[in-house]
Amino acid sequence: MAAIEVLVGVGTAVLVLIVMPQFDVLTNLFISGGVCILTAILQIVFRLPQDRWMILFPVCSLILVLFGYTLLAIDYYVRITTFVRDQDSSCYIYVGIAIFACLLVSLNWWENCLQASSNLQEMLSELDGSRDFIGLGVFFLQAFCSAACHWFGVVACKIHAVRMSFAFPVSLTGPATLIVGLVLFLTQAGTLDVGPPILYLNYTPINNPFLDFCQGLANLKDSNTTSVVLLEVSNSICRTSLNSHYALWPFSMLALEGLCMWLGLITCTYYVWHMKVPRIERTSQLFVRRLYESAFIDQSLLLNTKMKVKNPESIDEAENCVIYLCATVWHETYDEMLKILTSMFRLDRYRGDPKQEHKNVFDFECHIYVDDAFQHDKEGKKSVNTYVNDLITVVMEVYRVFTNKEPDEVSIIETPYGGRLVFVLPEGNMLYVHLKDKKLIRNKKRWSQVMYMYYLLGWKGYIVKNPQKITRQNNPCRASLVSLDGQTFLLPNYDNDSKRKYISDDNTYILALDGDTDFHPSAVILLVDRLRMYANVGAACGRIHPTGMGPMVWYQKFEYAVGHWLQKTAEHVFGCVLCSPGCFSLFRGSALMDDNILKRYTTKASRASEYVQYDQGEDRWLCTLLLQQGWRVEYNAASDAYTNAPQEFKEFYNQRRRWGPSTLANTLDLLHSGGETAKRNSSISMLYIFYQIFTVASSILGPASVTLMVAGAFQFVFGLSGTMSILIGVIPPVVYMFICFLTKADFQVTIAAILSVLYAFLMTASFFAIIGDMIKEGTFVTPTGIFLISMTIMYLVTALLHPLEFGMIVYGLMYFICIPSGYLLLTIYSLVNMHVVSWGTRESNKDKEEKKHRGVLCNRDCKICCWDVSVQVTQETESLVLQQLQQAVNASGQTEMKELPAQESKHQPEVDKHVPDNTKSVPQKAEDAQSEDLDSDSDSSECESSIGKKTICTDDEYEDEDEVDNSVYDDLIREEREVVPESGESTI
Repeated sequence: MAAIEVLVGVGTAVLVLIVMPQFDVLTNLFISGGVCILTAILQIVFRLPQDRWMILFPVCSLILVLFGYTLLAIDYYVRITTFVRDQDSSCYIYVGIAIFACLLVSLNWWENCLQASSNLQEMLSELDGSRDFIGLGVFFLQAFCSAACHWFGVVACKIHAVRMSFAFPVSLTGPATLIVGLVLFLTQAGTLDVGPPILYLNYTPINNPFLDFCQGLANLKDSNTTSVVLLEVSNSICRTSLNSHYALWPFSMLALEGLCMWLGLITCTYYVWHMKVPRIERTSQLFVRRLYESAFIDQSLLLNTKMKVKNPESIDEAENCVIYLCATVWHETYDEMLKILTSMFRLDRYRGDPKQEHKNVFDFECHIYVDDAFQHDKEGKKSVNTYVNDLITVVMEVYRVFTNKEPDEVSIIETPYGGRLVFVLPEGNMLYVHLKDKKLIRNKKRWSQVMYMYYLLGWKGYIVKNPQKITRQNNPCRASLVSLDGQTFLLPNYDNDSKRKYISDDNTYILALDGDTDFHPSAVILLVDRLRMYANVGAACGRIHPTGMGPMVWYQKFEYAVGHWLQKTAEHVFGCVLCSPGCFSLFRGSALMDDNILKRYTTKASRASEYVQYDQGEDRWLCTLLLQQGWRVEYNAASDAYTNAPQEFKEFYNQRRRWGPSTLANTLDLLHSGGETAKRNSSISMLYIFYQIFTVASSILGPASVTLMVAGAFQFVFGLSGTMSILIGVIPPVVYMFICFLTKADFQVTIAAILSVLYAFLMTASFFAIIGDMIKEGTFVTPTGIFLISMTIMYLVTALLHPLEFGMIVYGLMYFICIPSGYLLLTIYSLVNMHVVSWGTRESNKDKEEKKHRGVLCNRDCKICCWDVSVQVTQETESLVLQQLQQAVNASGQTEMKELPAQESKHQPEVDKHVPDNTKSVPQKAEDAQSEDLDSDSDSSECESSIGKKTICTDDEYEDEDEVDNSVYDDLIREEREVVPESGESTI
């Protein structure tokens, strides 16, 4: 192995440093194609082509390369015998050395052919460890352009653009270079002053226009006015047969040599044109060597591409995985719920029947956790609130849209934490809606996350793999929820659960979602590929797009775009992403269950700093725990998700009031443990820690920098002195700081809105004043001009690199004029109100809760000047005929149920595999629910549920549950084992 590396290095040095300076440019360009000779020979010897007829490609390649070498020798023989300038008998030696050096260089890609041969796999695996050390000596010889070409080639293969963005341009590198050189020579050679024509006294040469040109070219060597590139190309052409006094036809041998060498390279690398690459495949699986030859970058890329790449359509090599989609819902509107439900139904259609295999080899379940789902009346009865009612309506509507059928009836199943609804999606996948009662379990997003992590990763995964641990039901009331005759049932044996027995925690993923997230299945698959491919990745997030209307949304669109384009990408490349947003992130089950992550994530905040870090930014804190434990958090820019952004100024400020201090607290926590984290996490270096220290310092100095920028705007616009401008610039933030300390939050936001408008006018005036000053001075080389131009160029170039999102650059002006509000006023508001631990968004007053409008597509109030227009667009959810049919079906169903004997009512119907027979269906009306008695002889109290009536009566024992603050999730898990709500198919 070491000897081969040395031979390759010697061959490259001899060819580049000794031989090529003696040849002309055209010969050097053509001879490089011959480095594929050994690869062609090995393909023939090991018979690597899959189809027998494809052996013609390496055979043709070998013949063409040998013929090219033959033409090279003949061409130089003709040059010497025809007395071409600067050509003598020593050229024969260099031709032989060139052919030998090309053979040595061709040893560079010997592993590719042997790796494709199954007989030598074991030997190559032993040699992999010695390759890195040897290649370090060659690393410093690589040029920037070669590195860029190699990087873009790798990216092209990863994004499935192998033919048009890799094979096609790399194959045309040689011909394109030749064409550019010839075009430069033909268009610019006439501008060279080569002097008068030369008179020949002893003989008359052939009519060759290159003779006089090449003779006079020697006079331009000492001229400083001639382009170096043009002069080098011209000298190289004059060293070919075109400068012959006897005949021009020998030049055709040089052209034929170049054609043979190029065709030999193309036929030798024929496999590149039809290779199929998996998504975001590892670079080590695409190329044989990590390094490349800068002197032969195009040949290196083609010959270094592996002949045998894993087939992306093969599902045998991919391990099956299960994905739990977990959405946290709290006071979402009808339209917002419509987004998340539509996305789940899309994934159901994409996945298909869970009993069948899928090309992406995954199974999934949908779980929606509704916070504060119940309301209690004065009599102590609880009923689901209007948000749950809207959620059920959305599920029904989306089901109708996807199937053109009426959905099956479902019932609320009583659970220790409140209630649960079970839906079967059109393709057979499951959707669970968990209704949380804040009197039984802690509410808010973090505790919903803790709930589903323990439930799905801990209890459910453990029970599926250990069915003998299922406990029998001893409580008669709870047993009656499943059976009226005292029978006890095992947990539901759904296909997804049975498959989970053979799926490790490493291949169990949780997709964290918000109640208003909109995504497509392709976005989920891209995140799954990240976790499947890299075992050290604990979480992955995608590109979040804010949606909505209004100036605040415009500001956030550019802010999100720049944050993802620059900040998240930089974190992903240089270290790890610090925050994987909870609205669309995929987490690995084994990472969440690792030591000191999930257990610490359940810590209840008891100090002020813990409230800020734990509850105000739970997503960032979870990622901080993952990073400190050694897991990597990644970012995938192609995985798009859309979520609603705050459209009102107050809602935006309240949201950032939580995010700002939480970001600072978690970053400081990570920096505090930077040395230990760098030891555990291979993706985080001390250099990356210093980068984050610089980022934190910039954030701390941000308000002062913005104040100085505002002072500069005062000085530039109004012509004030520097001292006066600084005093005027400091007064507004100081006054606003006192306002925040002395007044209520609503008044603070109002003052911030007024100051934001005034600052926006000032920034706009400053913007146009800077442009006017540059026009007046006739140059942009001024402090303000350089700042404005540099920022514009940076954002413009970044937007050009993201062509699909280039339109976001339009919102940059809105972002610019809102800088004082976003970086000065908002910082003051966030720091002064750190004691406020409320969520800040979607707050509602239960006593004044407004009625929801079902089916409302658009509801906008437009007030401009004297106009006051209200626009509302609705859709008709159900036709009158459909409602009459539904009522008729419900009425007939109630009549049949009343006629059933008491003995038959104890047995659960076979058609309902998910709903217990003691619960009421969702669409039924209140009067139907009141008229039915499930078991008049039962000792337990009546437990019935109906969305039409929206009332649940619980037993007295549920009133003795632990208090919310003292609830322990082990108790929740223990009670969940006792209550078996879904199915009655399998019995003990």
